[in-house]
Amino acid sequence: MFESKLRALAASAETAARPPAFGDLIRRARVRRLRRRATASFATLTAGAVAAVLAVNLSGTPRGTSPVHPGPTAATSSYATSPPPSRHYLLKHPVALLHQPDAEISDVSYADPNHAAALWYVCSAGGANGACPGVLTWTSDGWRSSRAMVIPDKLNIYALPDGSVVVWLYGNNSFVVAPDGTTRKLTLARHPISASPGGPLTNLPGINGTRPAGMLDEKTATVYPPLTAPSTRCEYDDHWDGHGRIWEIGTPRCGPTGNPTVAWSSDLGRTWSTHRTGQSTILGLAVSPSRTAVLLSRTQKDEHDILAGLDVTEDGGRHWRHASLPPDMILAPGSIATTTKGGMLIADGTYLWKANSQWTAFRKLYPRKLKARAVTGGDQVLCAYGGSPDKAWISTDDGQTWRSISPRP
Repeated sequence: MFESKLRALAASAETAARPPAFGDLIRRARVRRLRRRATASFATLTAGAVAAVLAVNLSGTPRGTSPVHPGPTAATSSYATSPPPSRHYLLKHPVALLHQPDAEISDVSYADPNHAAALWYVCSAGGANGACPGVLTWTSDGWRSSRAMVIPDKLNIYALPDGSVVVWLYGNNSFVVAPDGTTRKLTLARHPISASPGGPLTNLPGINGTRPAGMLDEKTATVYPPLTAPSTRCEYDDHWDGHGRIWEIGTPRCGPTGNPTVAWSSDLGRTWSTHRTGQSTILGLAVSPSRTAVLLSRTQKDEHDILAGLDVTEDGGRHWRHASLPPDMILAPGSIATTTKGGMLIADGTYLWKANSQWTAFRKLYPRKLKARAVTGGDQVLCAYGGSPDKAWISTDDGQTWRSISPRP
């Protein structure tokens, strides 16, 4: 019995010492390959997930010095929401402020197709008093690149041919910002200057009843007022035309006799002439070197306001004629502007309307996607803006064709 057990142990040891069969080797190799593939697949998935998380976290950071916050993201469930950035963060980062969903263009100014500025307001970052921060963006290369800054108010802007931007604010806070972002405070001279427009001074439009049109000395950042104040002290708008005249319009309570009034001066404000529009309220002012027009509305007996047409002058205010407007034009258009060649456009929030060469008839401009609430003009350029989300479109051929631009950095 003992010998039989020894023989069995010897046989078992001999079997264990033999090399594995070829089939066993194949099976073992397959197992090892499957294990390696599974390990590699798991590593790839893990690396991809980490990269996706990093991409989401870093997508709001630009290559520049100021971080850009993408703003609130759409919720994937009732529990998965991204909180909006804080007001403190937004007011320190103008680019983040501009990318909030409710950022809207308040004004656009063009010196030419390259030198332009846009003014924005964003109420999502407003304070408890309901004030909305203003953001200025400006460009010197046709919006291929731009800069941005938060401003303490959002009154009005005016782009200059050298790439600078005049920022009109309340009180004595107005300033000029240079293309490199440096600022100089505007000095408002108490005394007018006797100089012909078009010389070393820049004709500077006024601002919504708070500043009359003046002349800017860019070297000293000084604004000189007209020689005397106009008779319309609550101007909606005012402009210089190509012949050195200042045009201003006033509300009913600001005119000499309580009626809406157009005032103009051909001698730098030394003397003023006026045109009264009767019972029609003035909605806008269009000024070109060849003619000037005011957009009018009136209240009917049933207390519904309607567009009343245009009062137009072609000889500097000596004579006026009346022109009708299309019946389907919406009341109180946001803006009226003239083209370089003496044309005129009106934005009513749904369409852009272009006047014929005599400003006696209008037609709709296409494409309809413009849906502009305002239009403004510069040297050989028109800009229409509005809609949701806010967009801007420019035309350099008097409104025949349009292309979209982005005043956001």
